[in-house]
Amino acid sequence: MPRVTEPSTVKPAAGSSTTKPAGGAFPTKAGLGVSTIHRYTEPRVTPSVIAITVYTPVPTSAVPGKVLDTNSKPFAEKFPERFIIDDGGLNRIFTGVDLRKGSLLDKKLNSIVNVMPKDTEGRLQFIAREVNRLIKWTAGSSANDGRDEFEWDKKAPRPGPAAGQTHQAAAYDDISAPPRSTGESMDVVGLEKYLEAGEGYCIQKALLAACLLNKLDIPFRLVNGAVSQGPGRSVGHTWVELEDGRVLDAAWSTLTKVTKDHPNHSDWFKLGGSYRFANQKYPYLALT
Repeated sequence: MPRVTEPSTVKPAAGSSTTKPAGGAFPTKAGLGVSTIHRYTEPRVTPSVIAITVYTPVPTSAVPGKVLDTNSKPFAEKFPERFIIDDGGLNRIFTGVDLRKGSLLDKKLNSIVNVMPKDTEGRLQFIAREVNRLIKWTAGSSANDGRDEFEWDKKAPRPGPAAGQTHQAAAYDDISAPPRSTGESMDVVGLEKYLEAGEGYCIQKALLAACLLNKLDIPFRLVNGAVSQGPGRSVGHTWVELEDGRVLDAAWSTLTKVTKDHPNHSDWFKLGGSYRFANQKYPYLALT
């Protein structure tokens, strides 16, 4: 998941820029917004204040919804039935999640649940192990440069210069500020498409794990953050936290407790050989 580092009320974009759902269908487009989701001080680099700013879905008059925050979701709270989320960049389109009974995604989740162990711990181990097989890494994932590898990404229209200008301006917003609308839109593809392709990125792997936990009524939190690559350098990542303090990382097939012993950041934690930090928020759009 790409990250761009740079030192309000949501205003809906024009309704003509989005496709209105017909008869409860999932929208094929959603409003494009920008939000600064994290800001921290890194004493080992200059300038020392680092802001993380991402693109995110926002409501429009044609596709109304409510902007929620994955990182603050209470463990026991269920996902909305329909929502849209982004990986933060512009080269990959939004991912849509439709958990309504009988949806394509719901049917695929049911088929996975049907072959799971019946006990909770067995199910957790299954999810940690099998999600990375169901959605393998794409060929270019190792570069982690946000490239568009799927046809739906390559064919999607690219936002104009206004999106970049809004991105720059949002870098100075308070973390608590709602996303800014760019006035443009972004295409949406369903999570089930990644399952059909058998490939994806960390956010789709984490989403699949979270959707399975959601269906099984196992408390969880989908967390967006980053893996530290050195002072002032990080790469975006998404994982799942469990109520018992363990981290389920479907992208790395791990389920384990973490340690917090970073010399400069007490809130960062170590998983395997990597330090991570959670963003202060990560917006997504619950459809209404």
